[in-house]
Amino acid sequence: MNPYAIILAGGHGLRAGTDTPKQFLRLNGKMVIQYSLEAFKEALPGCKIILVASALHRHYWEPLLQNTPGFADVQVTDSGTERFFSVRNGLVKIPGNVLVGIHDAARPLISVDLIRTTYRLAADHGCCIPAITPADSIRLLTEKTSLPLPRNTIRLVQTPQVFLSSELKTAYQAPYNDLFTDDAAVWENAGLSVFLCEGRKHNFKITTPDDIPLAGWLLSSNGSPKG
Repeated sequence: MNPYAIILAGGHGLRAGTDTPKQFLRLNGKMVIQYSLEAFKEALPGCKIILVASALHRHYWEPLLQNTPGFADVQVTDSGTERFFSVRNGLVKIPGNVLVGIHDAARPLISVDLIRTTYRLAADHGCCIPAITPADSIRLLTEKTSLPLPRNTIRLVQTPQVFLSSELKTAYQAPYNDLFTDDAAVWENAGLSVFLCEGRKHNFKITTPDDIPLAGWLLSSNGSPKG
């Protein structure tokens, strides 16, 4: 069966310091979210995409889907109050026994190569989570001080996170927990093993105002991220 992708675009992006949610900001002539949709369309022909977005933002995403060639078949479902519930809403539209990737719409520099890699490895291992080793030194805060951590034992997790859908749908039947900050945590909570692959350093999530011009510069320098 064809693979599926859930693109999460329900956030309000308050930390980005703009009135417009960050996933709908203009970035080098396109909406931020458009880069992810295009990358999945190119990487996985026939991929069925579920966009999870707020009805309050319909005036952003509806014209994009209606007026952009190739986007008419993107399905939309409502976002939830937390990321966990947004993914759960998206999974309702996913059948069993397929590969499904969950991706943050605020990561516009996702590469075609990384999408293909995560889906290929998930087919072999049941799931695949891209992650990178931090370049900076890491310290753990305690009540009274802070402690150094060996950065070669730390990984910064990215998306898309790709899973076998039947197992992921079962994992998401668990009660909500504040520790469920990504899908890998929900998967692991169900007693399933997490497989990591090497992420891409430019595949960062737009979070603060400084991230927006940086993403624009990288796209101008490199074009659409393929590798």
